Amino acid sequence: MVDLPNPIPILNAANAVNLAQEIINGKVSIHHTMLDPFTSLTQFEMTSMDSNLALQSYEWNLESYVSDGYWQVVDSGSGGAEAVAAFGGVFDGLSTQHRLNVTVELLDLENNTLVNASRTYAYEMAQVTFVTRDTVSLAPLAGTELQIATESGQLFIQSATTNSDGTKPAWFKPGSYSVYASSPDYQSSAVGFATSVEEPQWVYINMTSTESGLVGSISGQVVNQNDEPIAGASVRISGGEQTNGYFASAVTNSAGEYVISNISKTASNGQPIPSFIMEASASMHSTVVREEVIVLAGLDRAENFRLNEVIYTEGVIYESSFEDGLGGWEATGMWHLEALPGNSLYNLLVEGGYVAFAPDELSDFAYLPQAIHGNFVWWYGEADTGTFIGTQREGDYPLSGGMSVSSNDGTLTSPPISLSDASNPQLDLQTWWEIESVNPNSNGFDLMHIAISQDGENFITVRTLNPYVDPNDSDRDAKPFSSAGFNRMPVWANETLDLSSYAGSEIRIRFTFSTIDSLYNGFRGWVIDNLRVVDISYDEVSPSLASGKVKATKSEAFMKQHRLPLVQPNATQQTTERENRENNY
Repeated sequence: MVDLPNPIPILNAANAVNLAQEIINGKVSIHHTMLDPFTSLTQFEMTSMDSNLALQSYEWNLESYVSDGYWQVVDSGSGGAEAVAAFGGVFDGLSTQHRLNVTVELLDLENNTLVNASRTYAYEMAQVTFVTRDTVSLAPLAGTELQIATESGQLFIQSATTNSDGTKPAWFKPGSYSVYASSPDYQSSAVGFATSVEEPQWVYINMTSTESGLVGSISGQVVNQNDEPIAGASVRISGGEQTNGYFASAVTNSAGEYVISNISKTASNGQPIPSFIMEASASMHSTVVREEVIVLAGLDRAENFRLNEVIYTEGVIYESSFEDGLGGWEATGMWHLEALPGNSLYNLLVEGGYVAFAPDELSDFAYLPQAIHGNFVWWYGEADTGTFIGTQREGDYPLSGGMSVSSNDGTLTSPPISLSDASNPQLDLQTWWEIESVNPNSNGFDLMHIAISQDGENFITVRTLNPYVDPNDSDRDAKPFSSAGFNRMPVWANETLDLSSYAGSEIRIRFTFSTIDSLYNGFRGWVIDNLRVVDISYDEVSPSLASGKVKATKSEAFMKQHRLPLVQPNATQQTTERENRENNY
């Protein structure tokens, strides 16, 4: 034995063995595919990347991540000599993280010896639940056929049908896809979506029946300049003069997502609405207005918004969340201050069967809203019924919409507000409302007016909140029209009005509610909170982009319809059908 002047350290020898083993392990290639996204089955292919190493046998197990560093084995198997080993493993569909552990026996063809290799292959799968529903009633559509396409347009071979509740789970590699839906008696629909492993996702597919005509829906996401979702953002849609401004609204969820369904492409006069205007806004963020938005009949289209954070410079001229009593406000009719800390009052006529429950209500009762700020709001309605029906007529019958003994109306008038030192004053308030859906159009029932006076006596109506659009549903006597749209649960909406034409003067603001007649009065009425008059200017953090587009400049037509005071007639006209019904009961 020869004594080496510098013996090889044992540690280095061990490292060399480990390195050699890592090289052998690296000769094994694994990749995965999802042939059928509607099952939690992953297809694996395993090969040797070295032509001198032939796969002889293998054993594997599949683990899914549970929590706190714990992985659970959910499937396992083995196989023999194959040029390409193909096998499938079922993962835990509730988990997004998975790993395949493989032990492989390889034959060294040059030395005719066996060597072992091992690999751990980690991958992620996003969980998506598709929800198919009628775009008008929001009723689930069971048996809807779904087919998936990749971003490049390649279709998956496998399709699936929705369950009895209209849902179907699926799993995807993170990326962008499209889902195509078809159901008997409904127009086919397509929705694009992007998957993420951050949290389970819900993709709503709103489908339009062949009898509903030209109706579509819009969905999307609202994010800030860093592409972070904005929860609680308001998204509204308008048909301009054809719908009297905004006629439907939505509020984004925690993921910044919204859906506005049941968008009719036909105005109340039967004329087509060629395009729409959309507005997205959020507190301390810029407001983005998108004009010439095309709604696709029978389809859902995506419209995403990016709202930049803004630095406001504003002088508060007047503000009240109505926590300190009347404060100089004057009220007539059913207008009154009401404490609404949350889930305290609800519509008793829904419970009595006179009014229908909107299909997207989140509670078991048709509650009045929780106050935006503090506890108190101004409300046109009465606490004993949760509606503005007043005295209910004897002989009223189920699903009538609620019949009153007589019509009712009332006004809510602000104290004097001085704009003497203002240069760019603006009215800003939160409003929540629910009225009838039979004639919320240009005939005008359950009217909601905003009026302004410069002398305290003569008030001019400058804004009407009623949506001048007839819902596309012949059976709507008992169904509501709300700040969220036809047959939808009301949402708080931010209403603004440019008061710059009144700068230098003193004004009073009046809110008027009038049923006009005694029909369809079993709804929750009009709620106002957090009213402010401010002299405002602001700077954006950075240029505003949305869906790859520069923020639209507000056109003169938009400003006239949605921001500037616009004198509107108070005259209304009853229909013969309503007159006959009112007189016959």
